[in-house]
Amino acid sequence: MLRKSNVEQTVVETLCQYNPMLIIEGAAQIVKKEIAVVCKRGSGCPLQKKGYEDVFNFSWTKLHDYLQENCPAFLSVITATVCDVSPPVLSKSYQHILLTAAVGLHGRSQEMSLVQYLVGFMLKHGGCTERDIERLSKIGLCVHPVTLHRKLKEWQHILDTCVIEARDSWSNGAHTTYQIIGDNWDKDLLPSYRTSDRRTMSLHLFNIYAILDRVTFAPENFERFHDQIDVATFIPSEEEQNQLSKELCFIISTSIIENHPQMNRVLKQAYPKHLEHQFSTFAGQKTTQYPLGLRDCNEIKTQDVIQLLKDLSKRYVPCKDDSIVEPVFFGGDRLTDERIQSAQEAMKNADTPLERLEGFVSKIEDFHRLMNFLEAIHKLTYNTQSGPDRCTVYYFRNVLNMRNVKGKVCNSFRAYKMLYYVILDAVCLLMFLTIMNVETIEEQLPLPENFAELTDSEKVTWIDSVSLKILRKWFLAHLS
Repeated sequence: MLRKSNVEQTVVETLCQYNPMLIIEGAAQIVKKEIAVVCKRGSGCPLQKKGYEDVFNFSWTKLHDYLQENCPAFLSVITATVCDVSPPVLSKSYQHILLTAAVGLHGRSQEMSLVQYLVGFMLKHGGCTERDIERLSKIGLCVHPVTLHRKLKEWQHILDTCVIEARDSWSNGAHTTYQIIGDNWDKDLLPSYRTSDRRTMSLHLFNIYAILDRVTFAPENFERFHDQIDVATFIPSEEEQNQLSKELCFIISTSIIENHPQMNRVLKQAYPKHLEHQFSTFAGQKTTQYPLGLRDCNEIKTQDVIQLLKDLSKRYVPCKDDSIVEPVFFGGDRLTDERIQSAQEAMKNADTPLERLEGFVSKIEDFHRLMNFLEAIHKLTYNTQSGPDRCTVYYFRNVLNMRNVKGKVCNSFRAYKMLYYVILDAVCLLMFLTIMNVETIEEQLPLPENFAELTDSEKVTWIDSVSLKILRKWFLAHLS
């Protein structure tokens, strides 16, 4: 100090050693001043901005930069609490620092709640109960569930913004099209104790999604109308039968490669994961879908369905000069398809096409087709009395000790599916060993000469030729 060099540092070090509380009180005063400015309404802090764009464009880096610029002392104290040195950006410690700062600022001012909204959204999306969300809100980790619901209700009009833009584009002649799918959502709410006033409450709602079409067709792409197509066109041609054989060979080859150790070793990297077709590029794209929310609609009541279709027609059917540009596909299960057609039939005497609900063309999506197919297969092949009979499905169920395969298919869909998959794989593998004249999977297969030197496409051609032999000998023998 006498030399007048590093005087401030010397004073601080001396006070830290002999009177640290004085330093702490001074730092607290600095932090209080910083926080008072940051938490003031209209300060521009990212934690105060809770709009739709602010929530979905939030980043830890922006929050860190703001705190570093406007309250460096506050950020330094928290950083020193979490770690000794400044952590790398987006590391675990980095996010711990910012989360601690967000919780502390939220405790100072309820307006600083952007991070709490984000945590609440994640908890709600993950299925957390409202009671647990409420408990976490009391310790500052998230907002109250009522506040969360209020915010979601404010954003309800934003749900279909992209769909409305696609509708307007469609109305102006663009080929950006979409479909609407929906299904009923029914739930019974049982009372904790039943009285004459407290009975079972039945909720009847309708869940709707808009799906953007990945493959679009312009009207000029259609060369013939349906009345110009010969009926014989729908009879499977030789080319279509060959295509079916190719697809079945793909299934057999995939099963063999997955379950035979030697084939898995030499062909797994070479064999394609999917069959290529003209729409493979589109099929590989992620579906663009927009949830349109739950509507108060009892699918059993025609009047409710009519009102639902009226509301959807006004909002999602592309129109120009009060006329429908093109009807929109409305997909659902068989019951939904039937109800929509009944509603359109009831309104067929209305004045305009829009009032006649002609803006929608109902179609069956077959949400339950896999279940229906499995139930049909189960009905034909599964019998609990056939346990002693070798090579029956129930016999294999007992041999494999798959005790979760029981009851109705609808209650054990995954278990039944795995049982039939295992049987199919075993049958394909047995036929492959028979064709290759090998007794067990441990034996080396008699592969073609110079098999290791073949290209990947040549190896694929060889395994498909073996699968075709299996197909023609055991599966399509009656066609040969």
